[in-house]
Amino acid sequence: MKLKNFIKTDGGSLFFLQLLRCKMKNMKEIQLTELIGKYLSGKANKQEREIIERWYESFDTSEAKFEKKFNIKNSSARSWEAVKNRINKKRNVEFGKVYLWIAAASIIILLFSSLFLLVRSSSENNGKPTKEISELQDALPGGDRAMLILSDGRQIVLDTVSSGILVEEDNYQITKEKDGLLVCRELAGYEENNEKIRYSIISTPKGGKYRILLTDGSKVFLNTASSMKFPLHYARKERKVEIEGEAFFEVARNKHKPFIVKKGDVEVKVLGTKFNMQAYDDDQNIEVTLVEGLVSIEKSDTRKGSQLLRPGEKIQIGKNGRRVLIKETNVDEATAWKDNLFWFDDSDINQVSKILSRWYNIRIEVRGHITDKFTGSIPMDLPLSKVLGMLQKTTNLRYKFIGNEKIILTL
Repeated sequence: MKLKNFIKTDGGSLFFLQLLRCKMKNMKEIQLTELIGKYLSGKANKQEREIIERWYESFDTSEAKFEKKFNIKNSSARSWEAVKNRINKKRNVEFGKVYLWIAAASIIILLFSSLFLLVRSSSENNGKPTKEISELQDALPGGDRAMLILSDGRQIVLDTVSSGILVEEDNYQITKEKDGLLVCRELAGYEENNEKIRYSIISTPKGGKYRILLTDGSKVFLNTASSMKFPLHYARKERKVEIEGEAFFEVARNKHKPFIVKKGDVEVKVLGTKFNMQAYDDDQNIEVTLVEGLVSIEKSDTRKGSQLLRPGEKIQIGKNGRRVLIKETNVDEATAWKDNLFWFDDSDINQVSKILSRWYNIRIEVRGHITDKFTGSIPMDLPLSKVLGMLQKTTNLRYKFIGNEKIILTL
C-alpha cells in the first residue's frame, strides 16, 4: 500500500505516532512536526519526502503484520481515539491548503506525555533498545536566512517577513524583493553632508545565505555564518564596508569613489570589479580571489605596501604574521558557493568538515588520522547524509550521527 493511502488508515496514524516516538530523543519536536506537516500537505521537497518514505518502506504495513509489529495496549488505543475525536471537532476550521493531519501532528506532540501511548516495536518487547531511524538522523541544507540590524538598533529577521517595503525614512528605503533580494535605495532629494556615517549590519547564521543590493548599485552575496557592516549613505570620498566571514562582491563602477572592504587591518580597494573575500575568524588566512577587474590589497602591519591582484589570482594573507602569498587559482572553487555548490579541489578532511559544519549547522568531529583528499562539486541543497554518501564513493570515509547536533567522521 502506498504511503499516501496508508496514512488515511489507523495504521497510518500509528505510523506517524511511532515516527514521533522514535525520534523524540534525537530531533527537535518542532522540526519533526514541520517535516510531517510538509509531507502530508504536499509541500515537502524531494529530499524531505524521501526521508519519510524510506522509513515507511522499511515496514510491512499489511494490517495483521503491522498490528503485530506494534504492541498497542487498550489504553493506547483509547488515547488515540481521544486524539482523533478532538481532531474531528476541528474539521470545520480553515487551514488553507494544509490537511487536517498537520493539526494531528501538533496535538500528538502536545499530548504525548499525558496520553500514555505505549507503542512498542517487537524489538522492544525482546528487551532490546529501539533501532534509531537513520534517515531522520540527518541535517537538512541551509537557505536564505539573515537578520538586518539598522543603525538605530531595530532588528528585522529577513527570512520571516514578506516581500515589500521594510523600512522607509526621509532619505532612504529598504525593500525585500519577491526573490528575497534585499534592496537599499537612496530617495530623491538626498544630499551628501558632513554628518557622521551611520552603519547597519546584515548577518547570516550557520546554515544561512543572503543577497543585498547596496545604495550605490553594488551587489553582495553573503555566505553562511557571515556579516557585513555597511552604510545606507556613503562618505564623500569612499564607499567602505566591513565583513566577517565570507562574501562575494559585484562592485558598481565609480572612478571618483573607491569601494573598500575592510577586515581587521586588511583593506581591499577597488573601483569596479568582481571578487570573493573569505575572512572567517577560525581560518588561518584571509583570502581574496579576483574574478574581474583589478584590486589593491593593503595590510597595515606589512612593509610591502599595497598588493595588486589580477583576474584568476588569489592572495592569502596570514593573520598572525606578515606572510603574503599570491598565486593563480581556479576561481570556481572560491565562488561556487554563491551558485549553491560545494567545490572541493584536493581538499583535506578539515577543510571539508569546516565547510559542511557551517552550512548544516552541525558539529563535526574528526576521529583518527584521515589523509584522504576530496575533489569535486556537490549541490548544497542536499541533506548532509547525501553529501557524505557522495564523498564515500571515492574514499573509505564513515560517518555516524549523534542525535541531530553532532556527527563523527572516521575511516
